[in-house]
Amino acid sequence: MDAVAIVRLSRFLCHVFFSRVRVLNQELIPSTGAVVLVANHHSALIDPMVLLAVLDRTPRFMAKAVLWTWKYLPLHPFLRMARAVPVHRVKDGGGDNSSMFSSTRDVLSDGGVIAVFGEGVSHDTAGLKDLRTGPARIAMGTPAEVSLVPIGIVYPDRPTYRSTVTIEVGEPIIVNGSVGGDEDRVGVQALTAQLTEAMRTVAPTWEREEDQMAAAAAAKVVATRESTEQGAVQNRINRAVDRNDPAAADVLNAAKDLLDECEHLDIPLDHVVEEPANLGTMARSSHLRAILWAVPTIIGHVLNYPPYSAVDLLAKRNDYNFQATAKVLAGVVLYPMWWMILFIGSWWQWSFGIGLIVLVAAVVGGYIAGAKMRLLKRSNTRMTAEENDTDLSGLEQRFNAVVAAVDRLPA
Repeated sequence: MDAVAIVRLSRFLCHVFFSRVRVLNQELIPSTGAVVLVANHHSALIDPMVLLAVLDRTPRFMAKAVLWTWKYLPLHPFLRMARAVPVHRVKDGGGDNSSMFSSTRDVLSDGGVIAVFGEGVSHDTAGLKDLRTGPARIAMGTPAEVSLVPIGIVYPDRPTYRSTVTIEVGEPIIVNGSVGGDEDRVGVQALTAQLTEAMRTVAPTWEREEDQMAAAAAAKVVATRESTEQGAVQNRINRAVDRNDPAAADVLNAAKDLLDECEHLDIPLDHVVEEPANLGTMARSSHLRAILWAVPTIIGHVLNYPPYSAVDLLAKRNDYNFQATAKVLAGVVLYPMWWMILFIGSWWQWSFGIGLIVLVAAVVGGYIAGAKMRLLKRSNTRMTAEENDTDLSGLEQRFNAVVAAVDRLPA
């Protein structure tokens, strides 16, 4: 029951926080038998949340042992629901991991699924850190056939509310483990190297943050113009860069030119990227939708401004890789508290019926504001550009150059 509850909770939170969550090639995960999922780790507790939300098989996660201390007391119910297995990391002081290896092998011997963040730490760097030997040791020390499955989690803009996330599954590595197999250091190192190469086919491997930002911009343009997955396009560019494909350099240069043009016009890229095929149609469509959604969006934003501001402030005080997690955790607590304050205050001041109306307006309006506020901001930016006679033809050319450059990439 706990496993079902944590999956449902993860799906709900993903639905609220992200505008789109997609998983690619899920059929590569064996539907039966022992599986070790190995994923990159760029967004703290958001990473396990999205995996729980989209995967057909529910894994048990490895989690750093310090999460079981009093400092992280609010997380303890979720750790129990997820049946997480504590890992004593060297950077946290180390400890005895024999129970961890025993627990994971019991799960795998029963044909279950384990999920491991192979880098061993959530981080802010753009690419992939060196993998730890833990996943290889777990697989090689289990007396059964184990499928090591690489998983790439791609966040084009991970701390931003209503952004997207794409999970890409790679080809599994079949390991025939045995009791004591994890003591084969040479074998463990070789399997870790093989797993690293597999991870590099699905996970972000950027060496320079500016290249990652340019690829994210290009992917955003192409995804909206051609109705494709932004994370998949970004990964396609990433793989081309890894191959030193000259076409990849063209994509990054075109995207950087686009970002420079946006900066010159003082128009954020997010405010001009839309589904229509050209900026003129884009502006008219955006204005119409903005007008239709303006009233409920503004009401929802005003009613929820205190928790919105508090959540944003708390998130900005954290490291980049923890900002999305901070927003989710703070939002789960602060928004319901504020809604109860509004309800009780309105009931006290007027009547129970008025309190109920205010409560419903705050909840529904908050959801609408979260989903549509960026639409209003984009529309306002475009109207300002039109009033100032801003020439958008150069921007349109930059958009087309990006799309053309991505189209030249090998599939």
